Amino acid sequence: QINNMLNMMVCVNGRDIPFRIALKQVKENVRSFYAPYKSCYYKGFAIHLRRTERGNFAIVKRPMEEVEHSLWFRFMESSLVSGLLYRIGKRRSKKARRNVCLFYEKFSSKAEEGTFELFETARDRKKSDCYFIIDATSADYERIKDKKNVVKKFSLKYYWLLFRVNYFISTEAPAHVTLLRSNNRFIRLSAVEHPFVFLQHGVTYMKQQGPTSSFVKGKESEPAYLIVGSEKERDVCCDMLGLYEEQVLNTGLPIFSMIDYEHIHNDAPDKAVIMLTWKTYEEQIQEFENSQYYHNVMAVYEMLKKHLPEEDIIIVPHPKMLEHCANTSLSDKLWKKPISEVLEIGKLLITDYSSVCYNTFYQGGGVIFYQPDLERYEEETGELIPKDEEYIGPRVFDEDALEKEIAKVIEDGKICLDSLRSETYRKNYASINEYSDGKNIDRIADALEKKKIV
Repeated sequence: QINNMLNMMVCVNGRDIPFRIALKQVKENVRSFYAPYKSCYYKGFAIHLRRTERGNFAIVKRPMEEVEHSLWFRFMESSLVSGLLYRIGKRRSKKARRNVCLFYEKFSSKAEEGTFELFETARDRKKSDCYFIIDATSADYERIKDKKNVVKKFSLKYYWLLFRVNYFISTEAPAHVTLLRSNNRFIRLSAVEHPFVFLQHGVTYMKQQGPTSSFVKGKESEPAYLIVGSEKERDVCCDMLGLYEEQVLNTGLPIFSMIDYEHIHNDAPDKAVIMLTWKTYEEQIQEFENSQYYHNVMAVYEMLKKHLPEEDIIIVPHPKMLEHCANTSLSDKLWKKPISEVLEIGKLLITDYSSVCYNTFYQGGGVIFYQPDLERYEEETGELIPKDEEYIGPRVFDEDALEKEIAKVIEDGKICLDSLRSETYRKNYASINEYSDGKNIDRIADALEKKKIV
C-alpha cells in the first residue's frame, strides 16, 4: 500500500498488544508533519517516513517517477542543495517588497482550467511577480512555453521559485507543484509554510471534503483563500473545511471563464460521456477488472451501445484511475485528450459523484447520476452534499433504473435534452453556480489584488 502506519507489538503476560509508534509532539505547525521525516530510494520505490497530525509515524511508498532517476534531479533535490535554497528563499520571501506568486494546474502538467489565463491577468497588472509552472512533457507546453514568466518544471529557476514563493495559486493542492508524495522534505515544508489560494477546478457541491480531506483547516492543503461560485457553495465549504467566511471568495471558478455558456443544444451531435469518479478503497486493486469501478463503467457502456453508435460513446477515466483502466479491456476505448475537450462535446454525461456534472450543465448538456454503490461510497467519504431535491439531473441506483432513464432520453439515436434540462434542474443549478457571464477570472484577479496578493 501507499500509506502504512508504523506499529510495534508488545507482549504483555502472553498477550500481543499493538501500538502505533509516535514522536512526542512539540509546539510546532502540525501541517509540517506532512513533510518527510526521513526518506530514501530503494529498488525502484520512493519511500519516506512522515508523521500524521497525531504525531504517529507512517511509511509512504510509491513507484519512482522517471525524473527521479536523473542526475540533475538527484543533485537539485539533495538535502544539501534543497536545504540551502529553502533557507535562503525563506529569508528572501519574508523581506521582499513584492510577492512571488506561483500558478500551476494538476501535476503542473496542464494549462486548461483557467489558471494560466488568471496568471496572465495578474502578471500584466505588474503589482507582483507571477510565474506559471508547467512540465515540458505536457501537451500544453509548446503552446505557452514562450510566454513571459512561464517556467519549466524541474529547471533551476523552478527550484528557486519553490522556496522564494509567497503564494501558491492553483486549481490543485500545493503538492501538485512538485511530485505527488515527494521525498523532498524542504519542498514539502515550503508548500505548507506559504499560503495557498485554492481556485478549485470544479464546483464543491457533491462529495464531502472532510474530515479526511487534505483541504480541511490544519491539514496539508489548507487554503488561505478559497474560490467558490455561489453563497450556497461558500456556506458548505466553510462548514466542511472549517474556514472563516472572509477566507472564501465568491467570484465564480476560473474554469467557467474558459467555456461557452449553453452552447450545447438539442441539435448538437449526440455524444454520451461516461465519467465516474475514483474510489480511494479501489486504488490498490491489482486485478482492476474485478473492481466495482470497472464493472459500473462497463454496465453503462453496454447500455448506451443499445441506443448510440460505439463511436459516439466516450469513456473518460478519472486521472487517478487512468493507469488502472489502461491495463484492462477498456484501454482502446478511453478518451486520451484533455478532459476539457470532451466536456465541450458531451451532450449527455453519466456520472456518479463527479463535479464535472456542473461543467456539463453549464455548457448546455444533460446529466444522469448513476449511484449503485452509494452506501459504500458514503461510508468512506461521508454523506453527499446535495439534498435529493437539489440535483441537476435524474438520480438512479441500479442498472434497471439506469436503463429506463437512458431509454427515456435517447430515441432513435437522438439525445433529447428537454427533460434533462427541466426548469427545476435549471433553478437548482443556478443556486449552486451563480455566474454565467464569463468574467470569473477578472473577478478573481480583482479580489486577489484587493487582498494585496497579486
